[in-house]
Amino acid sequence: FGCNTAITGSAQKSILAAKSLVPRASTRKGNEIWPNSQQGGLLGSARGREAWGPGAGGGASRGADTAQFGETIGGSSGASALGGSLPRRRQFVNERCSRCTMEAVWAACDVFWEFDVAHTGQISRPEYIIRLSEPPNVMCLRMLRRSRLENRFRESAQPVSMEEFLRLLWPAAKDTDIVLMRRWSELREAHSIGLQDNFRGTEPELTRMFHHLVQGEGRINAYDIVRSQVLALDKVHRVLKTSGASADLRQHLVDKETFKSAVWPEVKQKFIRAETRARMKWEEESLNNSFAGAFNMGA
Repeated sequence: FGCNTAITGSAQKSILAAKSLVPRASTRKGNEIWPNSQQGGLLGSARGREAWGPGAGGGASRGADTAQFGETIGGSSGASALGGSLPRRRQFVNERCSRCTMEAVWAACDVFWEFDVAHTGQISRPEYIIRLSEPPNVMCLRMLRRSRLENRFRESAQPVSMEEFLRLLWPAAKDTDIVLMRRWSELREAHSIGLQDNFRGTEPELTRMFHHLVQGEGRINAYDIVRSQVLALDKVHRVLKTSGASADLRQHLVDKETFKSAVWPEVKQKFIRAETRARMKWEEESLNNSFAGAFNMGA
């Protein structure tokens, strides 16, 4: 009897989690199932608002200034909330539009890719539901509260693109702001390629990074390598052999062959992890031993 009860309870939890987008359904946080109120949805219950922080949920007020929101994320607290994925402010070549900083947009991109794991450029409703079943982090909670992403998926089952997500976060942003934000997101995506766990510096990885940095005519602005934090300013000057620190990299264009021959070796040196290097060395030695064994057998 006890076993049947446990199975029934587990089945009920699965059903409730699958219906998390339906009003008065349940939402999973960790291993708990929280009932939602009609107003709050994901964070609408009193218990949910208490745990997820003030101002959470679909019924929360959005009176806070969006520019202030961008500055808050772009500050030191925002960087630490991302677990150190963003560098310290003194090392950060930051920019801003009328609503937020580049650092704030990068934080938004990181949250977007927590849902869009495959980097398809959009978040589907099933991906959104799956991500909610996992323990959230501070920055993700802040972005969800601000964007009211759950309300968006209640209104429409269509996927949410990166541009729409940015507009949800900063609804007062002008079209010129959005264009700049989209460019910042491309720079962040170029940088994120090097942050992948198994980054090896392969040809496809080179092509993808170059694709995100490129701007017209198949060439990239050398300064975008610095803006994206793929390489530091002094290293870019050194590998491209520009005329000292006073040279304006914005006037220097780099094609793919130059990027591959001059920039890519430094990128691999910076981003390939020690454990990945050891694994690559072991695989190469194993392959050489296999060839040597096959040759000896043939002889």
